[in-house]
Amino acid sequence: MFVQSADDLKVDPAASTLRLVKVNQQTLYFSDRPVRIAGHIKMGDYLKEWTAKAGKDNFAADPPNATLSVYEPGQPENTLVVVKLTNPVVDGADLVYTYKIIDGKMPAAGGATSLFIDWIGVGGGVGPGFHGVGVGRRGVGIR
Repeated sequence: MFVQSADDLKVDPAASTLRLVKVNQQTLYFSDRPVRIAGHIKMGDYLKEWTAKAGKDNFAADPPNATLSVYEPGQPENTLVVVKLTNPVVDGADLVYTYKIIDGKMPAAGGATSLFIDWIGVGGGVGPGFHGVGVGRRGVGIR
């Protein structure tokens, strides 16, 4: 799973885009069984997961689901919404995704935001059967 955090969130429902305002330039990752690992990767390396260079099961070919967690000002609890993500674009210090709502309702206002992105497909990355990061190569444990 990947985790991105941002200072704020701006949503454009008409364009179906969400903007992670001042997104952290390090994307966290972790996995559970069978291989437990954790770490972080730079934004450029995360964005490579959206290209054919990441393999046939890349995020562009099979868009990930994600849970958006937002602490809206004045709300007692965080707002959660499950989305399908596509087309990430860096815009200055922000990261913009196109989204489709799977479950929940987009928050009315922004606030401190975390985006929890599901791993996809069998293939490279964080370990056998996980997508994401390898140290210099894809597929930790697969050489």
